[in-house]
Amino acid sequence: MYTLFLKIATRYLLKNKLYSFINIFGLAIGVASFVLIMLYVNYEESYDKFEGSENIHRVYMDYLEGDEYVPGDANAYIVSGPTLIDEFPEIQDFVRLRRVSGLVLLHDNIVFDNQAGALADPSYFNIFDRSLEKGDIQTALNEPYSMVLSAALAKKIFGEANPIGKSLKIAGGGDTLSKVTGVLNSDVPNSHINNDFLVSFKTFYTWPVFEQDWQYTWNQNEYYTYLKIDENADIELLNQKVMAFEPEGLKNERHHLEPIEDIHLYSNKPYEAEANGSGSSVKLLAIIAFITILLSWMNYVNLSTSKSLERAKEIGVRKIVGARRPQFILQSFIESGLLNIIAIAFQIFTVLAILIASMGLFGLTSYTVVQRKKEIGIRKVNGATVPQILQLLNKDFVKWVGIAFLAAVPISWFAMDKWLEGFAYRTEISWWIFALAGMTALGIAFLTVTWQSLQAANANPVDSLRDE
Repeated sequence: MYTLFLKIATRYLLKNKLYSFINIFGLAIGVASFVLIMLYVNYEESYDKFEGSENIHRVYMDYLEGDEYVPGDANAYIVSGPTLIDEFPEIQDFVRLRRVSGLVLLHDNIVFDNQAGALADPSYFNIFDRSLEKGDIQTALNEPYSMVLSAALAKKIFGEANPIGKSLKIAGGGDTLSKVTGVLNSDVPNSHINNDFLVSFKTFYTWPVFEQDWQYTWNQNEYYTYLKIDENADIELLNQKVMAFEPEGLKNERHHLEPIEDIHLYSNKPYEAEANGSGSSVKLLAIIAFITILLSWMNYVNLSTSKSLERAKEIGVRKIVGARRPQFILQSFIESGLLNIIAIAFQIFTVLAILIASMGLFGLTSYTVVQRKKEIGIRKVNGATVPQILQLLNKDFVKWVGIAFLAAVPISWFAMDKWLEGFAYRTEISWWIFALAGMTALGIAFLTVTWQSLQAANANPVDSLRDE
């Protein structure tokens, strides 16, 4: 029985090639768009997700402006981590990263320039759940002038040779010779802060590059500081206590905590380690993905509904010869499934949406034409011309597109104006952009509707009125 239904579904799709093409193409675009957008959304939301990441928070500073505090830099002070862990028992560990970028590494007189790294406490591996491909994770960053390389940089400098124990010269403010004590595992999660290499934090106190910063005070706020919080701690309560804490020597500022998982999409503070993403854009893309696939399904339903009226006789004949209601339902599911399967097999998304909307309009036109088939036949018998029939069928659709455009203009203008306010240098929103969009929308609607309406207007009225 299932084989029979599959054969019937296949023959029906082959017999109705235009219907099948529009349904398959529309579903394919919708599903492909949904998958591609959600892959990107999933990628953006995967930043800083690792084992224990829900307990890792970054410390940043709020600045006092007038009578209230406002979010400040993404950095904290060199003493922020040690001070907070001594003050609050909920804090289990901390790590500081002092970024050093644009440095030159030398090995056997070969220059490797524009490398970005950081000074890091030994707790780096515990905080970020990183592992080493080579080297001892317990001691890799314990001693001054110890260095851990990324897997890519280690291969670039040493090739396939084992770099452990070999030395690299770091040029800048005096040549410094460091020993490679580890190679980071290349299988790491996406992160808002990436480093080609790490140098032990103890190197800070003797490295000539930082000679002006050797004082351990509240005057150095160039350190990305991350805290590991007890999993049973009340984060909100701890954050309130951290913000209320006023360490001696810190004036007109306070510490503030933020989850590491939120940094990439929701932070965007001054002096971020790297350019972050946009949480609002990612949410908007996710909404677009669901709207796109919903439009595809709605178009499919519209076309299927219009075609079901044409199959009334087929259904009647099959019921006479003994077909039952569950069999009709099963066949419908098989046909729908076949269409979907084919369719799935310290800018672009706008074009796809237009295509899908046009297909939806095509489906509605088909449905309207089928419903008004006899009316069109009667009008033609009584002398209506083809242009008059086209005007009759087109005016309703064009009217609603026009109304939709008028409703969308103020909303889109307001949204674009607010979005442009976030840029230091912004362009003005010109009236011709909306005029062009309106004319394009009307043109697409007119072409989509006219093609189907023209077929109905040119049809022989005898075929429409034969059973009357």
